[in-house]
Amino acid sequence: MDGDTGPLGPESVAWELHASPAMLTAGLRALLLQLWHPSIASAVAAHSEVARDPWRRYQSTVAFVTSVTYGDDEEAAAAVARVRGVHTYVRGVDVRGAPYSAADPALLAYVHATLVDSALCAADVYGPRLSAGERDRYVAEMARVATMLGLDEPPRTASEAAAVIMTDDAVGKSRPGRDLAWLLALPPLPVWMRAPYGVLFASAVDLLPRACAVDLGLLPVWTPARPAVRAWNTALLTSTSLALGWRPARHALRRVARRTFAAR
Repeated sequence: MDGDTGPLGPESVAWELHASPAMLTAGLRALLLQLWHPSIASAVAAHSEVARDPWRRYQSTVAFVTSVTYGDDEEAAAAVARVRGVHTYVRGVDVRGAPYSAADPALLAYVHATLVDSALCAADVYGPRLSAGERDRYVAEMARVATMLGLDEPPRTASEAAAVIMTDDAVGKSRPGRDLAWLLALPPLPVWMRAPYGVLFASAVDLLPRACAVDLGLLPVWTPARPAVRAWNTALLTSTSLALGWRPARHALRRVARRTFAAR
């Protein structure tokens, strides 16, 4: 039997969670939370393709998570190496005049926390539902990936991941953050994709802390509208996730099939 299961493996919570279409909403929420941090927003504005192609940034996040979740050790290591290589050149001064570096442990911890916390928030609403133990196990699993990226002390429980975001004193309003958030809200998509993407984006805003949505200049989803937004997004995730390019479940099934064949 093929023993190369990658950093996580088929017994991990991440294998099930990352195959869920709900991760489409999670990915957008994570990107918006990252733009809430002025240093990260400044870095994205200066060094990323978001300004030219925000959808590609979203897809690259999905591709990285898929590779480290379902890829073998070689594929996962290559994905991590690409990210670390990019981080080497991402440095500068943010809109507040503070220096930043993508290799800064505090920024790495914040970005990592946005990814795992968003996955858990989306799963709470759109499934798969996880127990408290499974939530903590998932964060501990993803800590392995964070360590590969150079983070020495990543969060290891769901509460620790949420705390990294909500206790970061640096988050707040910034012009790059607002501008990039609106680029994500209104990306240059084909006409036929705009309405479905609008529902997806509204579902991501719905799961944001209200302060984050306000600071990014976005209209929070008010309580009376929440059931409709969630119902529309549930229908969207069920019917169009494959059309939007979310294929990690297929990737996982191919891995399982390869190992099963090799065991015969």
